[in-house]
Amino acid sequence: LQHPGVMLASEKLLFATCPTVAAVVQTWAFGASTSIESTPYFLLILLSIYYYLFALPTKSSFVSKTEAVAVGGRGSFQMCILDTYESAAQAVVLVFAPAAVYLVLTCRSPELWMHMWNLMLLTSPPTLVICLCSKRDSLWWLDAPKEALDATVWFITTVSLVSAVAGFEGRVVFTAFA
Repeated sequence: LQHPGVMLASEKLLFATCPTVAAVVQTWAFGASTSIESTPYFLLILLSIYYYLFALPTKSSFVSKTEAVAVGGRGSFQMCILDTYESAAQAVVLVFAPAAVYLVLTCRSPELWMHMWNLMLLTSPPTLVICLCSKRDSLWWLDAPKEALDATVWFITTVSLVSAVAGFEGRVVFTAFA
């Protein structure tokens, strides 16, 4: 390997920017070919898939096997491609980007309750994705004890499920009877 620093930087750049940029470009193409109202939901699906593929802790391809075994036998998060800040940024983008796109698209519409239900539908599935991926160390950047992290994941999962059900009922069931 002639330039290992360049390879590590390229790997980090790929994993840090690929999920967001690819999801936005594909969402833009989807919005251009179909209706613009459904693009926040498509962005939610794409960001969730890319979060699972790229934002979970992945060991660098350029770390030697002797270094990986030397740290407690299990490996360390220091050998991951993304740092704590980049992983936290990926989680924040996953949770808030679809809701922000929705707010930008519907900022002039006066239907307050419909917006609340849609925002509940757009913010609860990403938090569920993050909580479900916590078994694969998706929240490693929080640096909390295992018991506290498990309790937090359980609480956030419960709130997200309640929010998703309420958003679905408000968006689908209540509007069907209105």
